[in-house]
Amino acid sequence: MQAKLEKRISKGLWLLASYSWSKTITDANSTLGSFFSPSARDNYNRSLEKALAVYDVPARLVVAFNYELPIGQGKAILTSGIASKLLGGWQVNGVMSYQSGVPIQISANNTLPLFNGGNTPNSLPGQKVENPFSGFDPATNRLLNASAFTIPATGQYGSSAQILPSARNFPVYNEDLGVMKKFFIRERMYFELRFEMFNAFNRVVFGGPATNINNANFGQITSQSNAPRNGQIAGKFYF
Repeated sequence: MQAKLEKRISKGLWLLASYSWSKTITDANSTLGSFFSPSARDNYNRSLEKALAVYDVPARLVVAFNYELPIGQGKAILTSGIASKLLGGWQVNGVMSYQSGVPIQISANNTLPLFNGGNTPNSLPGQKVENPFSGFDPATNRLLNASAFTIPATGQYGSSAQILPSARNFPVYNEDLGVMKKFFIRERMYFELRFEMFNAFNRVVFGGPATNINNANFGQITSQSNAPRNGQIAGKFYF
């Protein structure tokens, strides 16, 4: 499902919001083989790999807006004078995006005599695969529960799908905001000063966990996947 809400510019406001709700299932995430896709456990039995795609995002919302204050020449408030020059010409804008995390791909050391690319662990019924995001501390918590899996016997397929249906990486929240002021000299000649912040609320999005069941750090997160808040100032002269 795709939905869009648009408010064309009027009274200084422009707004565009887009939302998508989807599910992607595949047995081959890329035509380029394991370069962009999990390696098949058995190239002659692709049904083993039927699962969520590595890029499956169930929900995504993006909102973009721009608002010009109703102050200054040609506006509703303070149309002339020094106050009009100082307070007029201001705009605020932003792009905000929110989306579900992508599915987690797991693996086990490959002992299959098939000249293949990998294997998966066994899944244990009744075990919770993923720990909650709320209150998560990578220094003390692990995202994946190692007790939900066992290492398959030598030469046997693991019973788990490569892409976990019940575990995802952290959702992505991001807000990029900006403030802009135009200093008019003439009608078509003005100086523009901008201040922009990326990841304005300094949100932290943790990276993916270690996903090989044979790894002692299985389920542990050791990185951040997004950049911290940063800003920039820019100036332009239009003539």
